[in-house]
Amino acid sequence: MGNARSIACCSSILFAVFAASLTAWDSAAKPSAYAPANDLIRQLEAMVKRMGEDLSAEADYGEDQQGRIVKDANTVIVIGQVLGVHDQDHRLKGSAAGIISAAGKLAGCTAEFARAQGAWNELKMAMSDRSEEKVEWKPTADIAALMKQVPIINNSLRRGVGGNRFAKSLDQSAAQAATLAAIAELAGLDNTYCEAGDDFDLWRKVSAEMRDAAASVVTAVRKEDQSAASASLDRLVKTCDACHERFRKP
Repeated sequence: MGNARSIACCSSILFAVFAASLTAWDSAAKPSAYAPANDLIRQLEAMVKRMGEDLSAEADYGEDQQGRIVKDANTVIVIGQVLGVHDQDHRLKGSAAGIISAAGKLAGCTAEFARAQGAWNELKMAMSDRSEEKVEWKPTADIAALMKQVPIINNSLRRGVGGNRFAKSLDQSAAQAATLAAIAELAGLDNTYCEAGDDFDLWRKVSAEMRDAAASVVTAVRKEDQSAASASLDRLVKTCDACHERFRKP
């Protein structure tokens, strides 16, 4: 009986700790603390423009363009989700649900030029439409596409933060860092790469560290502190390395 009570007690404590960790994640910092709305909007607009360029001519639409659009469209989904629940007022607040829907459609039809071009046009229109539809806070974008996007954005961010380009790249660097923070925040809810409970706890920990490191890059860039931005970017890269070491899929 004593052992049974001890086990029950320990189980209750462990459940409470686990529930507390879930609550801590769900009540994470407000979006403004890690991904300012205007920075996310800047990145969203840049990606939509780039997807339009990739879809400008069917004769030039190949595997490279299709692959880039898959990554960009899934990233736009994440940006739309964070903008949809953002604590800052911004001009796309009422457009977020439509952006997410159109980006998801585009991500799923990249192999067919005409359909992809039509979905991109829907995405463009969604950015000016307004609705009262609520944004669901759950994993929606394809995590594999997001994980392929992260090093691409990170490499561009490193070029902007390093050397003589820093002062000229402030807006772009802040937008890219905010986007990495948004990806990390949503990735922390996705257990696709986790095979056991312990794996998911570690995944969420690494995701939170990545989000916070990216947020620190945003802050340093906005303060025009290149040294701090570089140091925060180094922290960000370490979280990526930790993730790859444990969770990289063959």
